[in-house]
Amino acid sequence: MANILIIDDDDSSRALLISLLRTAGHHSYGVPDGREALRSADYEPPDLILCDVLMPLMDGVEVLRQLRHLRQSGMPVVAVTGLADSAEERDRLLATGFDGCYSKPLNIRTFAREMEQYLPPVWRGHAPPAPPVEAPAAAPPPGPSDSVFDRPAALAGLGDDAPYLDRLTSMFLIQWPGQRGDLRAAVAARDPDATHRRAQALKGNLAAIGARSGSAAAARLDEQALTGSMDSIERLLDAVEREVDRFAAAARVTAGRAPGAHALASRTARTRRVRTCGVNGF
Repeated sequence: MANILIIDDDDSSRALLISLLRTAGHHSYGVPDGREALRSADYEPPDLILCDVLMPLMDGVEVLRQLRHLRQSGMPVVAVTGLADSAEERDRLLATGFDGCYSKPLNIRTFAREMEQYLPPVWRGHAPPAPPVEAPAAAPPPGPSDSVFDRPAALAGLGDDAPYLDRLTSMFLIQWPGQRGDLRAAVAARDPDATHRRAQALKGNLAAIGARSGSAAAARLDEQALTGSMDSIERLLDAVEREVDRFAAAARVTAGRAPGAHALASRTARTRRVRTCGVNGF
């Protein structure tokens, strides 16, 4: 199996990438910042690095520069970032020396297989093929609750793996209070850069688990922060919190009706107890 290092300051984004790549048969591990990534890559060079761009302490471009100049000149480094949603920004990142550039939110069905093109040939072909996409049957227009928690769309993005979606949802619900606190702190400090980083990560995490209205609210917050103006930012953050709270309620109701709901509830409660003791339950 290939060794793949993920650099991302957002816990949920990092955990999602690690899980996707481990499911594909690779040894993936993550660090929250560039300085720790440089130490890790220097100690045990990975076969591939996936790197966020907007991070505190050291951004992804600086991480790449130091890897190329000081340590690992030939190691493939791929940007995985919410910044790459325009061709101009993607070209800019590739021009800095990244071997590839992928935009958040990711296509979860195909991501692991797409990453294998950057690995040495011996490690390619480990990811299972993405399940075929079948033409959907005619369905009525989505109701109001579908935009809060679009479980069918989230399952489609995960190859209809319901236990995996439940695990991602449980992980998000456990981490949300901390993410909410970080967002509140960034807004209270009137810091548009920190608000942008947090909102951008939240937007992608919510999209991955089917929280359509929550992801849209986070996108509006992100767009406002990108302007550099903090006008109306409190109102936009309030909207994000309302939508995430609605998603949390809908997800719990849905999980309570789904097979394996007892296991999901038990895992969520167990992880909360472990985290209370200061240990990462995932």
